[in-house]
Amino acid sequence: EELRRVIEAGDPLPLTAVKGIGKRTAEKVVFYLRGKLPEPAPAPSEDAVQALLALGMKKEEARRAVLAALKRLGPDAPVEDVVREALRESAR
Repeated sequence: EELRRVIEAGDPLPLTAVKGIGKRTAEKVVFYLRGKLPEPAPAPSEDAVQALLALGMKKEEARRAVLAALKRLGPDAPVEDVVREALRESAR
């Protein structure tokens, strides 16, 4: 994420901190990659929040329910399970 931010900002200076990358190389990396990096995939928890919003839940309530569900299920739980558990959490 930090690399993406640096490249999209057009700031080659932080790249020069990497051993073997000088100012000119850093400038080339920024020049050639700026605007070409793919968007990061949304986090599963954000997908779960969006699903709850689509079901009519308020944003803050959906976030709280998803956080509680992730706490119970773990961060690697499938989105479907997180949504199901979040619905149970909000019903309590």
